[in-house]
Amino acid sequence: MLRWMVLAWVLSGSAYAQSVSTTMGARWLALGQAASTGSDIWAAQNNPAGMVGVTNASGAFTYEVAALPGADRLATALVVPAAYGHWGMSVFRFGDAVYSEQLISASFANKLGIASLGGRINYVQYTAEGIGRSHHLTVDFGGVAELSKTVAIGALVTNLTRTRKSGATDERLPSRLITGVRFTLSERFRWVGEVEKDIDYKPVWRSGFEYNYAQKVFFRAGYQLPLRTVSFGLGLHKSRLGIDYGFQWQRSLGPAHQGTLIYKFRKT
Repeated sequence: MLRWMVLAWVLSGSAYAQSVSTTMGARWLALGQAASTGSDIWAAQNNPAGMVGVTNASGAFTYEVAALPGADRLATALVVPAAYGHWGMSVFRFGDAVYSEQLISASFANKLGIASLGGRINYVQYTAEGIGRSHHLTVDFGGVAELSKTVAIGALVTNLTRTRKSGATDERLPSRLITGVRFTLSERFRWVGEVEKDIDYKPVWRSGFEYNYAQKVFFRAGYQLPLRTVSFGLGLHKSRLGIDYGFQWQRSLGPAHQGTLIYKFRKT
């Protein structure tokens, strides 16, 4: 019964609408999911332009446990700096046997002066028990500009191609425009904020701050409006290994916990 309640919640808008957030990484969950200016490995899953901030080939895995049964999320990511640009791959999954969403993404990013530009191609699959399976290709495009050592701005457009859900109707997969800003106020303190606008829904405001001690121990907190969401988390990073934990509480969905493991390979 609980699983069918989850399915009804996911499909409350329309079938096969990408209904869950695909922003991943426990760091970003703790920062209110304000990831449009991010420059870590999870840029491969979030804003691909941020991959240019990855200096070592890196791999990561993250898993999120939600209060609602069947609503867990997981993702893996790989980013490789190359002679020309940065290449990335990521895999995302939400749900269970009753309803699930999967994305397999390939990304590329390059730095041009103060700006970094990145694109991503996604293979999207929706599966719902009793309804069937649907496959789609979408394209995302993003950018991050470092205006100074203190200020950076970012932007991301998802489903740039306005992919249809089926050839028989004009109903399309969701398209989102996200714009954000990052203030690095000191070597230890950083604030991020962004606004997301889905074509069919009201804007969402996200914000978070991060404080670090010696670039090894990280304390984070964030919030979202009007979703009434609060979050916080911790990170421990040393040498080539990083561990992050994020907690989020939303009034309508309850708590969620996410843990992330990041490994940086040796430079060649």
